[in-house]
Amino acid sequence: GTSPTGNFAPGRRDIDVLYSGTRHVGKFALMGQQWVRDVAVRQLEAKGAQCDAEGCRLCFSGGCRSHPGVYNEVAHSLFCLEPPGDVLGRSHFYVAAVAGCIPVIIEQGNHSY
Repeated sequence: GTSPTGNFAPGRRDIDVLYSGTRHVGKFALMGQQWVRDVAVRQLEAKGAQCDAEGCRLCFSGGCRSHPGVYNEVAHSLFCLEPPGDVLGRSHFYVAAVAGCIPVIIEQGNHSY
């Protein structure tokens, strides 16, 4: 498959784990449910992920390259973390599935997570 920009070669995924999103989101931040996202980001950072305001990239086989655009970044990722969002069907899940990134669904869980 190719990306909308046409420059993606299958099998060339240099990002092992991608989390595209913020630590806090909408009503979950207000309801105290942001801990799932915070835990995910802290765990990625502890493993050496490159994190910024838009998410985290973890690359085990060397440095993460820059891939402009959400689709290109997802298309170059092996696993995409999918924590709870404002709605049950987080749109990033569908982007991951179409781009061939394996979605890792993180259930909201409970405080003994």
